[in-house]
Amino acid sequence: MIPRKTMKTYYKIIIDYTQKPAGSNGRYAITGDEVLDLKTIGEVEKELENRFGNCKKVWIYRDDKDGNAQKVGRIYCHKEREYHGSKTIYWQDWVEIKEVKEETILI
Repeated sequence: MIPRKTMKTYYKIIIDYTQKPAGSNGRYAITGDEVLDLKTIGEVEKELENRFGNCKKVWIYRDDKDGNAQKVGRIYCHKEREYHGSKTIYWQDWVEIKEVKEETILI
């Protein structure tokens, strides 16, 4: 029997949610994470637009094996007012997008 291969390409959005109260000098605390798998880059763009709109964005850098900084994602910065405690929360959501090429081998 000759193995048959099928190739599937999709996009993975990896989000790490961080927050801190306004006026705090402390560090941002990680409050959760989420992973989304989407079929097209258009779906990725629409998802990011729906979640973050036109909030401030800054690059995420990671050093490669030679010590050179490489852009690997974005931090989406926004604030939200909590009405229960009447306080403002600053959010920094760290977002990376990966193109995944998955090969299935059928025997």
